[in-house]
Amino acid sequence: MKHYTIIILFFILILQGCDIPSIDQTKISNKDFFDLKLFFNNEAEYLKSKNIRIKKIIKHNNTIEENIQQIDDWENELKIFSDCDINKPSCKNRYTVDSTLSNSGFMTLHYEANDEKMQTKVIDIQISENNVHSIMIINKETNNIFESQQYLTYIPGKRYTIDKIQSVTLFEKENYSIDVQFIE
Repeated sequence: MKHYTIIILFFILILQGCDIPSIDQTKISNKDFFDLKLFFNNEAEYLKSKNIRIKKIIKHNNTIEENIQQIDDWENELKIFSDCDINKPSCKNRYTVDSTLSNSGFMTLHYEANDEKMQTKVIDIQISENNVHSIMIINKETNNIFESQQYLTYIPGKRYTIDKIQSVTLFEKENYSIDVQFIE
């Protein structure tokens, strides 16, 4: 009986030492593309921990509004970016991926929709020394009533911009621009 107890304890110790990935780790490793949702969730946590304030300039057609704000909900503030994540079953096989390395040491990951139904048309991610240098996203939505084009740029630790052009049948074209600079 004593030998069985020792053998059982031995197997318990071996199993505890095994590195079995958690469900979250498995999900992350099974992503087909750069994980924008995870990146922007991490950015939101970082910005919140640093208590970053922002200078926001909003332009709508000919109107300009400028203010300095303290953001309490960074997840919501960056949601427009994380919503462009293409790691969804509906996006599988609908994007082509390319990467280039520039002379300045930047690697660019380029994702382009090969299906015109996809709202997110292009995602370019510049990486330098394993850090994201910038993210550029182009969204476009068209139907019989309206056309909307959205250009998003995010530079970690510095700024982000959102430019949107919207045309609705029988109405004038609307131009929106939001330029946000981080203030420490």
